[in-house]
Amino acid sequence: MAGWMYEMRNFTPVTSFLALAAIQIGPFIPPATLDALLSPIPMQTHEADLPAQFTCRLWFRYAIRVLMAAGHINCLDINALEAEGEHAGEYHRNKVAFERQMGGVYRSRYCIF
Repeated sequence: MAGWMYEMRNFTPVTSFLALAAIQIGPFIPPATLDALLSPIPMQTHEADLPAQFTCRLWFRYAIRVLMAAGHINCLDINALEAEGEHAGEYHRNKVAFERQMGGVYRSRYCIF
């Protein structure tokens, strides 16, 4: 799909003034392992999310399914995890955008580890 691409970069959300929030969803996974699992994910809607049109949000959901299938995370509810991320981002949006504060870092309530 035009306009979307996968890119793996070193990024530290804890010290970023750009990240709204970071949510830990499992134990540390080596970057090479993550890249091997996530880079093959197509830029298209997973069958479980049809008929929705592809967005980065749907890629995230696909990635969660891949990480669960590989046994790296245990997500109890993908919809609740998504809502948790939206809530954390909303909570920090104005602080990051207008007050130059850093976003928050959280441990997910919907992923067991």
